[in-house]
Amino acid sequence: MGKQTQGKKPIRLYSIIFQRVFLLSIVIVLAGLMAAFYVFYNHFIDEIGKSRLDILKQIASLNQVVKSVTSSVADDLYADLYNEVQSSSFDRMTFEMKMRGRVKATKAVFDRYSMDTSVDVVMSDTGARYSSSTEMSEPSDQLLKSYWYTNLISGVSDKSWSMRIFQSPESESVVLSYGRVLRGTDGRVLCTIIANTSQNMVYKNYSDALRAGNRLYIVDENGIIISHSNPALIGFALYHMEGMEDKLHKSQYSVQKSLNHSMLVSSYYSPDTKWTIIEEVQLYSIVQAYQSVLILMGLFILAGVLLAVALSYTTARIITKPLTLLSERMMENQGEKLEKIQIQNQFYEVRVLSVTYNAMIQRIIKLISQIKEEESEKRRIEFDFLQAQINPHFLHNTLLGIKSLVSLGKQQQAVKMLEAFISLLKQPMKASQNDHSLSEEISHVLQYVSIMQFRYGTEYPILIQVEEGLENFPVPKLILQPLVENAIFHGISEMEGEGKITITAETFRNRIIISVEDNGEGMTQEQIDRMWSSDHSFRSSMNNSIGLANVRSRIRFVYGPSSGIEVQSALGKGTRVSIVIVREEEPYETSDCR
Repeated sequence: MGKQTQGKKPIRLYSIIFQRVFLLSIVIVLAGLMAAFYVFYNHFIDEIGKSRLDILKQIASLNQVVKSVTSSVADDLYADLYNEVQSSSFDRMTFEMKMRGRVKATKAVFDRYSMDTSVDVVMSDTGARYSSSTEMSEPSDQLLKSYWYTNLISGVSDKSWSMRIFQSPESESVVLSYGRVLRGTDGRVLCTIIANTSQNMVYKNYSDALRAGNRLYIVDENGIIISHSNPALIGFALYHMEGMEDKLHKSQYSVQKSLNHSMLVSSYYSPDTKWTIIEEVQLYSIVQAYQSVLILMGLFILAGVLLAVALSYTTARIITKPLTLLSERMMENQGEKLEKIQIQNQFYEVRVLSVTYNAMIQRIIKLISQIKEEESEKRRIEFDFLQAQINPHFLHNTLLGIKSLVSLGKQQQAVKMLEAFISLLKQPMKASQNDHSLSEEISHVLQYVSIMQFRYGTEYPILIQVEEGLENFPVPKLILQPLVENAIFHGISEMEGEGKITITAETFRNRIIISVEDNGEGMTQEQIDRMWSSDHSFRSSMNNSIGLANVRSRIRFVYGPSSGIEVQSALGKGTRVSIVIVREEEPYETSDCR
């Protein structure tokens, strides 16, 4: 890796880059660009012009498809109507009654082709009009008075194309109109079929070719703009503009001056549609897009590039040696491995980087240690709060029950209930802070139920079903008591008949499910959903959301976010509250389920 200099003032890295690489490279690149521009300019313009004509030809093909689909579908409607008119059983009233359905069916055909086209049928003698929609149909008075419609029904031609602009009270529309007249057996015009295809269908065919610095438009055989990248110019006639005669009805490209800009003007004439597609693009935008290509061609031709490559290689070797060594040492410090690196003294900038990096590593190690300590303390405080939150709730309900017995003059029952309560309080005080099993929690619940029986004077049968092997499973203290309390208060205390509570513990795949089920009044799904919502008035009326929310928070805190509580209930059938513990995740605080 080279011998490191000791006691020598580091060389400034930017001076090496400026003297040996930067200045020489700029000179070579500028010279190469000038030569490449001079040699390849004409060839470049020729290739770009041909490519633009190919694109315009593709656009013309897509426009031909639009015209073909419009005329073909409209001609199918014409053929259907013509056959009915020529039938010996032709009836005018039946003919018009079926017209709306035929127009609707024709519109459906256009929709299948993804065509934004409306269909109108105008009866010649009555002026009755059957239209597929009103969004792209001009007002009837404008249509009947338009030169295009008058010329169509006058007999000059039975079919006609026109790009028309008409106004409605809501908006202004530009459409490609195809009209065809249907004559009766007497030779008189019976009705006119009109298919109006939105100009947007034509615009979509070339919208992908639009970019900054160019404009594209389509001119019909009469020299009128029928589609333009600037919609405000649609409808303008171009024959009177200087130089436009040379662009129409021709396929060519040339460089022209326009508003102090050099423009590449390409035009393509489609004999099928008789439209001319014209594109005007600034040469600057074209050259800018191919700037990298021109630079590479110029550098390839210049013989001096060999000298620049040799000089750049030599200089790069000098610069990259210490940088490579530094980067290798930094790459070794990935993941949890954070160590200081050896100070590099060959270049001033590299030395500053290595010193700064070591200072940063030292600061990161200190911050990581500090964050771990803060997170550990935060978890302990949060869990202590959740653990303590359940006690006031339980104490309040129990003491309220004792107070009620004293108020009712049932002193003996109050004394017994108080003794049971004191016995109940001794158990959490004696239990280990780091080991509280499911069996101990169930024992705690049974003592609590005995207190409730004193309070209500009612027997609450409890059925315990614990799967073998789960008796010693560690659980947080007072995790089942809120669920049993809710089962008594809101499930079976007010029900008619015998109420009972079932506590089960079982495993299912990678989960442990501990459930408290009652056969009481039950809840609706709406009540269950609102119980977890932020509706505080509802939660207060239920009087159980504090306990359930507390249990859910403690379960998630101890066993991870995938664990929690599931509530199943139905009116008149009881409620089942299940604590679901997912064992594939490591618990956050497995050593302390206080």
